[in-house]
Amino acid sequence: MKKSKFQFASPVMLELEFLTNGGFSPGDEVVDIETQVSSRHIIDGENAATVQLLIEIGEKSENCPFFLRTVYQANFTWDKDSLDDKVVDRLLKQNAVLLLLSFARPAIATITNFSEYAPYNIPYIDLTDG
Repeated sequence: MKKSKFQFASPVMLELEFLTNGGFSPGDEVVDIETQVSSRHIIDGENAATVQLLIEIGEKSENCPFFLRTVYQANFTWDKDSLDDKVVDRLLKQNAVLLLLSFARPAIATITNFSEYAPYNIPYIDLTDG
């Protein structure tokens, strides 16, 4: 196995807000729960960056069963002699986000499972547009 030139360490959950909406009445129709994902990265030197991932699911209204907001963060490093700036930018915007999402996904399913509603599994997200 060959070690990647792009590494990460210390993924952590920085924030978590979870509210069920008491006035929500599920009815027979399937509720489409909006999921929004955004990220930002801060370059910490020649070959290091901190990436934060913000996930918001649902809304604070009677139209949705719950609202969840969480922020995950990790530190990323890379071999600056092996990866050019364009590749690093793509890795930070796509791969880093997917890595953080892989940590958030089971936590969100577990948290929502503790509510009166079914566990919520974040759908696959296309990060190639941006």
